[in-house]
Amino acid sequence: MAEELPDRIARTIFLDALVLNQNESVFEMLPAAFLDSLKPKNNGRQRAPSPADPAEFDRPPWETWRDNFMQDAQQSHARSVWEHLTPEPSQVNLDKLDLKRFYLLPIPKSFIYCRQDKAMPPGYFHPGMSSRLGACKLLEMDGGHEIMFTRPVELSEKLVDASSD
Repeated sequence: MAEELPDRIARTIFLDALVLNQNESVFEMLPAAFLDSLKPKNNGRQRAPSPADPAEFDRPPWETWRDNFMQDAQQSHARSVWEHLTPEPSQVNLDKLDLKRFYLLPIPKSFIYCRQDKAMPPGYFHPGMSSRLGACKLLEMDGGHEIMFTRPVELSEKLVDASSD
């Protein structure tokens, strides 16, 4: 949307986000450790995502969700959210994006880094992804990857901070 309506967007905010380079797909940038964490545990029947499989892939195994995405939530809350997850089409992860125009936009950027996010290896989101934005406003907060479920009030405050100059 930023490319289509740049005059209507005051700032883009990234929350422990994947920041793609020009003509890169999500599957090209994901670390092997992350993809391995999505493989079924305990002889589960879930299909792991694959760069070669354009179909959909199932929700992450419970152990991965609990330990890496919502480890800062009570187990009952994490389990409830996990049970509501649905398969995700993987084609979106295969598409290479033309981001030349996006990176040339003069729209200010903010990046919110969640210090206890274990969805990716240490350093992946910050400084790894945040540095791809160039000059940006960096904010840090406590919490894991699914912070919108575990710390919604704190996150809303950070979003307000991130949206200001």
